[in-house]
Amino acid sequence: MKEWARLLDKPMQKAVLRCQPADFQVDEVLGFEPSGEGEHWFLQLEKTALNSDEVAKRVADLAQVKLMDVGYSGLKDRNAITRQWFSVYLPGQPAPDWQSLNSENVSVLQVTQHSKKLRRGVHKANRFEITLREFEGEFNELKNRLGFLQKNGFANYFGEQRFGHGGRNVEHALALFERRLRKVSRAKKSIYLSAARSWLFNCVLSERINQGRWSQLQQGDVVMLHGSHSIFAIEAVDELLQQRLAEGDIHLTGPMWGKGCSKLGEEAYAWEKACIVSEPPLTVGLEAAGMKMERRPLRVFIKGVELTELEADVVRLAFELPTGSYATSLLRELLNYRQ
Repeated sequence: MKEWARLLDKPMQKAVLRCQPADFQVDEVLGFEPSGEGEHWFLQLEKTALNSDEVAKRVADLAQVKLMDVGYSGLKDRNAITRQWFSVYLPGQPAPDWQSLNSENVSVLQVTQHSKKLRRGVHKANRFEITLREFEGEFNELKNRLGFLQKNGFANYFGEQRFGHGGRNVEHALALFERRLRKVSRAKKSIYLSAARSWLFNCVLSERINQGRWSQLQQGDVVMLHGSHSIFAIEAVDELLQQRLAEGDIHLTGPMWGKGCSKLGEEAYAWEKACIVSEPPLTVGLEAAGMKMERRPLRVFIKGVELTELEADVVRLAFELPTGSYATSLLRELLNYRQ
Protein backbone atom coordinates (compact mmCIF):
# COMPACT_ATOMS: atom_id res chain seq x y z
CA MET A 1 0.00 0.00 0.00
CA LYS A 2 1.23 3.49 -0.82
CA GLU A 3 1.62 6.19 1.81
CA TRP A 4 -0.68 8.84 0.33
CA ALA A 5 0.34 12.46 0.88
CA ARG A 6 -1.18 14.26 3.88
CA LEU A 7 -2.38 17.85 4.10
CA LEU A 8 -0.81 18.19 7.55
CA ASP A 9 2.42 16.86 9.00
CA LYS A 10 2.30 13.24 10.10
CA PRO A 11 0.45 13.28 13.44
CA MET A 12 2.20 12.48 16.72
CA GLN A 13 -1.04 11.54 18.49
CA LYS A 14 -1.74 7.81 18.75
CA ALA A 15 -4.84 5.77 19.50
CA VAL A 16 -6.45 2.38 19.03
CA LEU A 17 -9.54 2.10 16.82
CA ARG A 18 -12.32 -0.53 16.99
CA CYS A 19 -11.42 -2.24 20.25
CA GLN A 20 -15.05 -3.35 20.24
CA PRO A 21 -17.99 -2.81 17.86
CA ALA A 22 -19.50 -0.07 20.07
CA ASP A 23 -16.35 2.02 19.52
CA PHE A 24 -17.30 2.59 15.87
CA GLN A 25 -20.94 3.54 15.32
CA VAL A 26 -22.49 4.67 12.05
CA ASP A 27 -25.95 6.10 11.41
CA GLU A 28 -27.11 6.28 7.82
CA VAL A 29 -28.74 9.62 6.96
CA LEU A 30 -31.24 8.66 4.28
CA GLY A 31 -31.96 12.21 3.16
CA PHE A 32 -35.62 11.56 2.28
CA GLU A 33 -38.72 10.23 4.01
CA PRO A 34 -40.22 6.96 2.75
CA SER A 35 -43.76 7.66 1.55
CA GLY A 36 -45.40 5.05 3.81
CA GLU A 37 -46.98 3.20 0.90
CA GLY A 38 -45.83 1.19 -2.09
CA GLU A 39 -44.57 -2.26 -3.08
CA HIS A 40 -41.23 -1.92 -1.28
CA TRP A 41 -40.96 -2.45 2.47
CA PHE A 42 -38.36 -0.22 4.11
CA LEU A 43 -36.63 -1.52 7.24
CA GLN A 44 -34.26 0.48 9.41
CA LEU A 45 -32.06 -2.08 11.12
CA GLU A 46 -29.28 -1.88 13.66
CA LYS A 47 -26.57 -4.49 13.18
CA THR A 48 -23.56 -5.40 15.31
CA ALA A 49 -20.46 -7.19 13.97
CA LEU A 50 -22.21 -8.06 10.68
CA ASN A 51 -21.69 -6.72 7.18
CA SER A 52 -24.53 -5.41 5.04
CA ASP A 53 -24.60 -8.46 2.75
CA GLU A 54 -25.10 -10.81 5.69
CA VAL A 55 -28.07 -8.80 6.92
CA ALA A 56 -29.54 -8.54 3.42
CA LYS A 57 -29.46 -12.35 3.18
CA ARG A 58 -31.33 -12.67 6.48
CA VAL A 59 -33.97 -10.26 5.20
CA ALA A 60 -34.30 -12.15 1.90
CA ASP A 61 -34.63 -15.49 3.70
CA LEU A 62 -37.36 -14.16 5.99
CA ALA A 63 -39.32 -12.58 3.12
CA GLN A 64 -38.71 -15.62 0.90
CA VAL A 65 -37.47 -13.48 -1.98
CA LYS A 66 -34.36 -13.47 -4.12
CA LEU A 67 -31.39 -11.55 -2.77
CA MET A 68 -31.68 -9.16 -5.73
CA ASP A 69 -35.09 -8.06 -4.38
CA VAL A 70 -33.43 -6.68 -1.23
CA GLY A 71 -31.89 -3.23 -1.61
CA TYR A 72 -29.60 -1.08 0.49
CA SER A 73 -27.78 2.15 -0.19
CA GLY A 74 -24.33 1.58 1.25
CA LEU A 75 -21.95 -1.08 2.54
CA LYS A 76 -21.40 -0.52 6.25
CA ASP A 77 -18.50 -1.64 8.41
CA ARG A 78 -18.55 -5.11 9.91
CA ASN A 79 -16.60 -4.43 13.12
CA ALA A 80 -19.04 -1.75 14.24
CA ILE A 81 -22.58 -0.94 15.31
CA THR A 82 -24.38 0.49 12.30
CA ARG A 83 -27.92 1.64 11.63
CA GLN A 84 -29.04 1.56 8.02
CA TRP A 85 -32.06 1.07 5.74
CA PHE A 86 -32.97 -1.97 3.66
CA SER A 87 -35.79 -2.33 1.13
CA VAL A 88 -37.69 -5.51 0.20
CA TYR A 89 -39.78 -5.88 -2.96
CA LEU A 90 -43.08 -7.61 -2.08
CA PRO A 91 -45.69 -6.64 -4.70
CA GLY A 92 -49.15 -7.78 -3.65
CA GLN A 93 -47.76 -10.18 -1.08
CA PRO A 94 -48.37 -10.24 2.67
CA ALA A 95 -45.42 -9.03 4.71
CA PRO A 96 -43.73 -11.41 7.14
CA ASP A 97 -43.29 -10.59 10.81
CA TRP A 98 -40.36 -8.22 10.44
CA GLN A 99 -39.83 -8.26 14.21
CA SER A 100 -38.63 -11.85 13.93
CA LEU A 101 -35.40 -10.38 12.52
CA ASN A 102 -34.56 -9.25 16.05
CA SER A 103 -31.63 -11.23 17.42
CA GLU A 104 -28.45 -10.79 19.42
CA ASN A 105 -26.83 -8.75 16.63
CA VAL A 106 -29.80 -7.35 14.66
CA SER A 107 -32.55 -5.00 15.89
CA VAL A 108 -35.55 -3.68 13.95
CA LEU A 109 -35.82 0.08 14.52
CA GLN A 110 -38.45 1.20 11.98
CA VAL A 111 -40.71 -0.41 9.37
CA THR A 112 -42.50 1.49 6.61
CA GLN A 113 -43.15 1.31 2.85
CA HIS A 114 -42.08 3.17 -0.26
CA SER A 115 -42.69 3.18 -4.02
CA LYS A 116 -39.07 2.58 -5.10
CA LYS A 117 -36.27 0.18 -4.32
CA LEU A 118 -33.39 1.45 -2.19
CA ARG A 119 -30.42 1.62 -4.54
CA ARG A 120 -26.70 2.02 -3.97
CA GLY A 121 -25.46 5.48 -3.10
CA VAL A 122 -28.82 7.23 -2.76
CA HIS A 123 -28.51 8.10 0.93
CA LYS A 124 -27.30 11.58 1.79
CA ALA A 125 -24.67 11.07 4.48
CA ASN A 126 -23.33 8.97 7.34
CA ARG A 127 -23.06 10.08 10.95
CA PHE A 128 -20.08 8.60 12.82
CA GLU A 129 -19.43 8.28 16.54
CA ILE A 130 -15.94 6.91 17.16
CA THR A 131 -14.30 6.10 20.48
CA LEU A 132 -10.50 6.24 20.41
CA ARG A 133 -8.79 4.28 23.17
CA GLU A 134 -5.21 4.27 24.52
CA PHE A 135 -4.92 7.85 23.29
CA GLU A 136 -1.41 9.31 23.52
CA GLY A 137 -0.45 12.89 22.81
CA GLU A 138 -1.77 16.40 23.32
CA PHE A 139 -5.55 16.63 23.20
CA ASN A 140 -5.32 20.33 22.24
CA GLU A 141 -3.15 19.43 19.25
CA LEU A 142 -5.78 16.92 18.14
CA LYS A 143 -8.39 19.64 18.55
CA ASN A 144 -6.32 22.09 16.48
CA ARG A 145 -5.79 19.60 13.66
CA LEU A 146 -9.51 18.87 13.59
CA GLY A 147 -10.28 22.59 13.50
CA PHE A 148 -8.03 23.08 10.47
CA LEU A 149 -9.70 20.24 8.59
CA GLN A 150 -13.15 21.43 9.59
CA LYS A 151 -12.39 24.83 8.09
CA ASN A 152 -10.45 23.73 4.99
CA GLY A 153 -11.79 20.26 4.28
CA PHE A 154 -9.72 17.09 4.05
CA ALA A 155 -8.42 14.92 1.22
CA ASN A 156 -11.23 12.75 -0.13
CA TYR A 157 -9.12 9.59 -0.42
CA PHE A 158 -10.70 6.20 -0.78
CA GLY A 159 -10.03 4.38 2.49
CA GLU A 160 -7.78 1.38 2.92
CA GLN A 161 -10.79 -0.97 3.14
CA ARG A 162 -11.53 -0.22 -0.53
CA PHE A 163 -8.33 -1.97 -1.58
CA GLY A 164 -8.53 -5.09 0.57
CA HIS A 165 -5.82 -6.39 2.87
CA GLY A 166 -2.43 -5.19 1.59
CA GLY A 167 -4.02 -3.83 -1.58
CA ARG A 168 -4.98 -7.28 -2.85
CA ASN A 169 -8.09 -6.01 -4.64
CA VAL A 170 -5.83 -3.95 -6.93
CA GLU A 171 -3.62 -6.99 -7.51
CA HIS A 172 -6.72 -8.98 -8.43
CA ALA A 173 -7.76 -6.22 -10.84
CA LEU A 174 -4.36 -6.43 -12.58
CA ALA A 175 -4.68 -10.22 -12.77
CA LEU A 176 -8.15 -9.79 -14.26
CA PHE A 177 -6.93 -7.33 -16.90
CA GLU A 178 -3.96 -9.57 -17.78
CA ARG A 179 -6.27 -12.62 -18.06
CA ARG A 180 -4.49 -14.39 -15.23
CA LEU A 181 -7.79 -14.39 -13.33
CA ARG A 182 -10.67 -15.83 -15.31
CA LYS A 183 -13.41 -17.33 -13.15
CA VAL A 184 -14.67 -14.28 -11.26
CA SER A 185 -18.21 -13.61 -10.03
CA ARG A 186 -19.94 -10.40 -11.05
CA ALA A 187 -19.76 -9.12 -7.46
CA LYS A 188 -16.02 -9.81 -7.18
CA LYS A 189 -15.34 -8.23 -10.55
CA SER A 190 -17.18 -5.10 -9.48
CA ILE A 191 -15.04 -4.91 -6.30
CA TYR A 192 -11.81 -5.27 -8.28
CA LEU A 193 -12.79 -2.66 -10.89
CA SER A 194 -13.78 -0.21 -8.14
CA ALA A 195 -10.46 -0.78 -6.37
CA ALA A 196 -8.52 -0.05 -9.57
CA ARG A 197 -10.41 3.20 -10.20
CA SER A 198 -10.03 4.23 -6.57
CA TRP A 199 -6.29 3.55 -6.67
CA LEU A 200 -5.80 5.82 -9.68
CA PHE A 201 -7.92 8.55 -8.08
CA ASN A 202 -5.82 8.40 -4.90
CA CYS A 203 -2.62 8.59 -6.97
CA VAL A 204 -3.77 11.82 -8.64
CA LEU A 205 -4.99 13.35 -5.37
CA SER A 206 -1.75 12.48 -3.57
CA GLU A 207 0.39 14.02 -6.30
CA ARG A 208 -1.77 17.15 -6.34
CA ILE A 209 -1.06 17.61 -2.62
CA ASN A 210 2.66 16.88 -3.11
CA GLN A 211 2.90 19.55 -5.80
CA GLY A 212 1.00 22.17 -3.78
CA ARG A 213 -1.94 22.18 -6.19
CA TRP A 214 -4.47 21.05 -3.58
CA SER A 215 -6.23 24.42 -3.29
CA GLN A 216 -5.19 26.23 -6.45
CA LEU A 217 -7.22 26.27 -9.64
CA GLN A 218 -5.39 25.73 -12.92
CA GLN A 219 -6.66 26.43 -16.42
CA GLY A 220 -8.32 23.29 -17.75
CA ASP A 221 -9.26 21.88 -14.33
CA VAL A 222 -12.70 20.35 -13.91
CA VAL A 223 -14.61 21.40 -10.78
CA MET A 224 -17.78 20.11 -9.17
CA LEU A 225 -20.51 22.21 -7.59
CA HIS A 226 -20.85 21.53 -3.87
CA GLY A 227 -23.74 19.26 -3.01
CA SER A 228 -24.26 18.08 -6.58
CA HIS A 229 -22.61 16.03 -9.32
CA SER A 230 -22.65 18.95 -11.75
CA ILE A 231 -19.20 19.62 -13.23
CA PHE A 232 -17.66 22.20 -15.55
CA ALA A 233 -14.20 22.96 -16.92
CA ILE A 234 -12.23 26.06 -15.96
CA GLU A 235 -11.46 27.97 -19.13
CA ALA A 236 -9.76 30.85 -17.32
CA VAL A 237 -8.89 31.25 -13.63
CA ASP A 238 -10.08 34.44 -11.95
CA GLU A 239 -10.43 35.76 -8.39
CA LEU A 240 -14.14 34.92 -8.21
CA LEU A 241 -13.56 31.26 -9.06
CA GLN A 242 -10.68 31.03 -6.59
CA GLN A 243 -12.91 32.58 -3.93
CA ARG A 244 -15.68 30.07 -4.66
CA LEU A 245 -13.13 27.27 -4.24
CA ALA A 246 -11.90 28.70 -0.93
CA GLU A 247 -15.46 29.05 0.36
CA GLY A 248 -16.37 25.48 -0.60
CA ASP A 249 -18.90 26.36 -3.30
CA ILE A 250 -16.90 24.39 -5.87
CA HIS A 251 -14.37 21.57 -5.51
CA LEU A 252 -11.46 20.42 -7.62
CA THR A 253 -11.98 16.91 -8.99
CA GLY A 254 -9.94 13.84 -9.85
CA PRO A 255 -10.59 10.98 -12.30
CA MET A 256 -12.67 7.88 -11.78
CA TRP A 257 -10.99 6.28 -14.77
CA GLY A 258 -12.77 4.82 -17.77
CA LYS A 259 -13.67 5.41 -21.40
CA GLY A 260 -14.87 8.76 -22.66
CA CYS A 261 -14.06 12.43 -22.38
CA SER A 262 -12.58 13.70 -19.10
CA LYS A 263 -13.61 17.33 -19.92
CA LEU A 264 -10.15 18.43 -18.76
CA GLY A 265 -8.12 20.91 -20.75
CA GLU A 266 -5.18 19.54 -22.74
CA GLU A 267 -2.49 20.46 -20.17
CA ALA A 268 -4.59 19.37 -17.19
CA TYR A 269 -5.28 16.01 -18.84
CA ALA A 270 -1.58 15.51 -19.59
CA TRP A 271 -0.75 16.29 -15.96
CA GLU A 272 -3.24 13.71 -14.65
CA LYS A 273 -1.91 11.10 -17.07
CA ALA A 274 1.63 11.81 -15.81
CA CYS A 275 0.48 11.15 -12.24
CA ILE A 276 -0.47 7.59 -13.14
CA VAL A 277 2.13 6.85 -15.80
CA SER A 278 3.42 3.97 -13.68
CA GLU A 279 -0.06 2.36 -13.59
CA PRO A 280 -0.79 1.78 -17.34
CA PRO A 281 -2.32 -1.71 -17.02
CA LEU A 282 -5.04 -0.22 -14.79
CA THR A 283 -6.07 2.55 -17.18
CA VAL A 284 -6.11 0.27 -20.23
CA GLY A 285 -7.88 -2.49 -18.31
CA LEU A 286 -10.58 -0.18 -17.01
CA GLU A 287 -11.26 1.21 -20.46
CA ALA A 288 -11.42 -2.30 -21.93
CA ALA A 289 -13.85 -3.30 -19.15
CA GLY A 290 -16.22 -0.57 -20.33
CA MET A 291 -15.97 1.69 -17.29
CA LYS A 292 -17.15 5.25 -17.93
CA MET A 293 -14.89 8.24 -17.20
CA GLU A 294 -16.31 10.16 -14.23
CA ARG A 295 -15.11 12.78 -11.75
CA ARG A 296 -14.94 12.78 -7.94
CA PRO A 297 -14.25 15.78 -5.65
CA LEU A 298 -10.74 15.91 -4.20
CA ARG A 299 -11.97 17.56 -1.03
CA VAL A 300 -14.70 16.86 1.50
CA PHE A 301 -16.03 18.93 4.40
CA ILE A 302 -17.02 17.63 7.83
CA LYS A 303 -20.32 18.54 9.50
CA GLY A 304 -21.61 18.32 13.06
CA VAL A 305 -18.19 17.87 14.66
CA GLU A 306 -17.98 16.93 18.35
CA LEU A 307 -14.71 16.11 20.13
CA THR A 308 -14.81 15.00 23.78
CA GLU A 309 -12.06 13.89 26.15
CA LEU A 310 -13.83 11.17 28.14
CA GLU A 311 -10.77 10.10 30.13
CA ALA A 312 -7.05 10.79 30.04
CA ASP A 313 -6.61 8.12 27.35
CA VAL A 314 -10.12 7.90 25.83
CA VAL A 315 -11.45 10.36 23.25
CA ARG A 316 -14.79 10.38 21.46
CA LEU A 317 -15.14 11.95 18.03
CA ALA A 318 -18.46 12.47 16.22
CA PHE A 319 -19.03 13.92 12.75
CA GLU A 320 -21.05 13.61 9.54
CA LEU A 321 -19.65 12.88 6.09
CA PRO A 322 -21.40 12.84 2.71
CA THR A 323 -22.01 9.50 1.03
CA GLY A 324 -18.89 7.97 -0.50
CA SER A 325 -16.36 9.57 1.85
CA TYR A 326 -14.30 7.57 4.33
CA ALA A 327 -13.98 8.23 8.07
CA THR A 328 -10.55 6.57 8.05
CA SER A 329 -9.29 9.16 5.55
CA LEU A 330 -10.14 11.84 8.08
CA LEU A 331 -8.65 9.89 10.99
CA ARG A 332 -5.27 9.45 9.27
CA GLU A 333 -4.87 13.26 9.24
CA LEU A 334 -5.72 13.47 12.93
CA LEU A 335 -3.69 10.69 14.51
CA ASN A 336 -1.57 7.61 14.00
CA TYR A 337 -4.07 4.87 14.71
CA ARG A 338 -4.00 1.11 14.77
CA GLN A 339 -6.96 -1.23 14.63
